[in-house]
Amino acid sequence: MSDTAQAARNDAVASLGRSRLLTCISGGLPTHRSPRPSSNQVPIMIDSHPKLTDAEVVRIVQNYYDSVDSLDADRIAGTYLPAPKTTLQFNADEPIVTVDAIRAFSTGFAGAVACIRHTRVDIWSRPLMGDVVPADLPAPRTDATLTVVSTALPTFAVGQGAAAKRIALPATSIFTIDVASGKFVSVHNMFDIAKVYAAVGDGHG
Repeated sequence: MSDTAQAARNDAVASLGRSRLLTCISGGLPTHRSPRPSSNQVPIMIDSHPKLTDAEVVRIVQNYYDSVDSLDADRIAGTYLPAPKTTLQFNADEPIVTVDAIRAFSTGFAGAVACIRHTRVDIWSRPLMGDVVPADLPAPRTDATLTVVSTALPTFAVGQGAAAKRIALPATSIFTIDVASGKFVSVHNMFDIAKVYAAVGDGHG
């Protein structure tokens, strides 16, 4: 490959990298910046035919994190599409299916922890290179949905006062959003939730 062709290829890759949407939530307010693409950056998929603007994606995902942080089960359930196959899943566990089941789970989890706070939130709404589609997720990929990937650092407080235990767990979430309603068809959270349950079982809850 000539130097001219190589330079053109590098410019194309850099342009794709700059299309990544990055939002960092600080005190509940999102900011945006365009990071420089890294030579060893792994492409992360998202839907190749988005029908939501970047601002709408940020609002929808931030509202999810804010809802979880509120520990209000009804508010959390309200972020999901009321449909028979709507799911919430953690790691490789069996998914929780239907909004009612998600509400029941959220009620129990909110009763087990004293506080949740999500920080360091990043959201990817464009593929960096190519169309890398998650193949094994239960929610169907259609023109009616948009899939985005987010990373965050949720901190869980278990227990009260000086005895409370705080656990920060890096997390990755895959959100499939119903474009028409802006609600989630599926949420797949991946983090070491067992550490939270262990803290509850140790008597901190």
